[in-house]
Amino acid sequence: MYNLLRRSYLDHLEIEIIYLSKQGVLTHRTILVTEIVNDKQINAFCQLRRTKRTFLIENILSASPTRQKKRMRYA
Repeated sequence: MYNLLRRSYLDHLEIEIIYLSKQGVLTHRTILVTEIVNDKQINAFCQLRRTKRTFLIENILSASPTRQKKRMRYA
């Protein structure tokens, strides 16, 4: 999974994740990793919330490439 997060960051590729929040809520999100911090968390643009978010890597339960190959561009 870490390799896929890294690939999203380096190649500007969207990925889909299943994420467990601190409150125990599962969400399905499409993200673009913008930074990997200390191998413990990532900063990413989240399509669900339409803003940059921080995710703990240990709370990402699964990650996969998006079904549609899209490259995102951000400023």
